[in-house]
This record gives sequence, C-alpha cells and structure tokens, in this order.
Amino acid sequence: MYDRIFNRKNLVIIPLLIVMTPVLLICQDQLTLDQAWTIALKNNYTLQQQENLIEKALEEISIQQTDYYPSLSSSGLWARANFDKFPMNLPLNSSNESAKVGIDMISLSVNQSIFSGFRTKNMVASAREKLVAQEIHKSMIQNTVLIEVGNLYYDLQYNRLQQQTLEQSINRIKNQQKRINNLYNSEQATPYDTLEISNKKLQIENQLAILRDAEKILWSNFKYLLNEEDLPPLSSLSTEFTQVTLQSHNEYIQQAIQIRPELKNLSAQKKAQLIFSDGLKARYYPHLSASFGFNILKMTGDLFIDEWTN
Repeated sequence: MYDRIFNRKNLVIIPLLIVMTPVLLICQDQLTLDQAWTIALKNNYTLQQQENLIEKALEEISIQQTDYYPSLSSSGLWARANFDKFPMNLPLNSSNESAKVGIDMISLSVNQSIFSGFRTKNMVASAREKLVAQEIHKSMIQNTVLIEVGNLYYDLQYNRLQQQTLEQSINRIKNQQKRINNLYNSEQATPYDTLEISNKKLQIENQLAILRDAEKILWSNFKYLLNEEDLPPLSSLSTEFTQVTLQSHNEYIQQAIQIRPELKNLSAQKKAQLIFSDGLKARYYPHLSASFGFNILKMTGDLFIDEWTN
C-alpha cells in the first residue's frame, strides 16, 4: 500500500513543492531595484508637476496655432422704445402722437490673417522648442530620481552586508571567548587575554549598533524618496562576477557631450528664445489681412410702418 502511494514520482515532486513554495513567496515579498525605480517614478511629485508643465506647453502650441485660422466675431442689437409724444415732427401711421420704435440688428464678420511678418510661424516654432525643453527637463528629473534611488538601494545593501559580516565576527569571537575562558580556568591563559577578547567583542558590537542606526536613517530616506511607507525588505544581491569592458576615456567624454540631457535642455531653451525674438521683429514688417462682414438690420414700430420700411 505504501509503495502505491509513495512511488518514485511522488517522492520527487512532493519535496520540490515543499521547497519551492516558500522561495516563491519570499521573492514576491522582496523589493528589487527595478521595482523601486518604478515606485519612485510613479510617486514622485516633481515628475508629476513636470508633466503638468508639458501639458501646458502643448496647450501653448495650440494657442499659437490659432492665428493660422480665420477669426469669427458677431454682435447683435435689440432695442425697443415707447414715446408718448415723439420729439420730432414726422408723419405717423396713426393720428395718435405716441410711437413705438424697435431696432433689430445682427452683424457677422470674418477676419483672416494673410501675412503677419512671420510672427505666427516663429511663435509656433518657439512654443515647440519650449515643449522639447520641458520634455528634456523631465528626463533630467527621471535620471536624478533613478540615480538617487540606486545609490540608496546599494547603500542599504552594503549596510546589510556589513552587518552580516560583523554578526559573523561576533559569533567567531564568542567561540574564541569560550575557549580562552576554558584556558583561563585551567590556568593556561592570563586575565589580560580574557579582557582583550571581551574588548574586541564590545568594539564590534558598537560598530554593529552604529550600522543598525545608520540603516534606520537610510530606510527613512529611501521611503521618503519613493514616497511610500509600506515597503518589503530588499532582495539579496547576486554575487556573480560580471565581466565589464570599458572604452577609452575620450569616447565617454564625446558620448556625454552628445547625449547629456542638460546640454540638450540648454540648447532647446536658447533656440526657443532666439525664435521668439524673431517673432517679436514681426512688427517691423507690413501685415496683410482679409475681412468680410455681413449685417442684417430690421426696424419695427409705428414710426416706420409704410413710410420707411415698405
């Protein structure tokens, strides 16, 4: 019966399930560097504010582009007046000297700019360069956040490794302390030997306490940077060695000059200001526009019947 239940397959699968399940749960409850980066970019208020500035820059482009389209304006007038005695001697429709006067008017006008001294073109181009500068500034903020999170992440990892090293040293010193105490009890060691090993243990314990206090400060800064209070413990770092081949120093300098977002941001801001100044020079050029108007006027009342309106 036992051979039927606990066959070879069961003996292999059951231990694997028992061993692998806790490992999967631990991996899910540990914070990796990529997860920390994702949380930081999602919760960073400076990035959210920069995204609002990018939206405003997009709106500015749309506002400047409105000058390409014709503008439509309209106005209306509705007036009524009753006179018990009309102030002017005009022929009335009735023998009664009282009069009612009404005026209805609707006016429509369309205006299209044909040439504005390249003002619209330059203003739109300047707004687009400002948008580029805002997007580059967003990438600068992202890089700063990623670097700060990475530094704190590895500082916490280094702190934990130091604590583990000191804890192992304390365990070794405890074993040495027991051995020296046994030698002292058998009169094979001096009191100075016991004092020396106790001082070493105390010194390492003090160093461990300092590292634990530093870890609390690092964790506070890490939570503040991620803007998240409930964080799982950090995942363990891999100790595998990775072969890295470095290029020459001059190649890294050229790459930094070409792709640094700070330099691109300054270049975009400068270009936007130059184009904006060209747009302001449009006042020195003649402006050409076309307009079209349409008016409807209707008069009503006793004063205008037959004599004026027919």
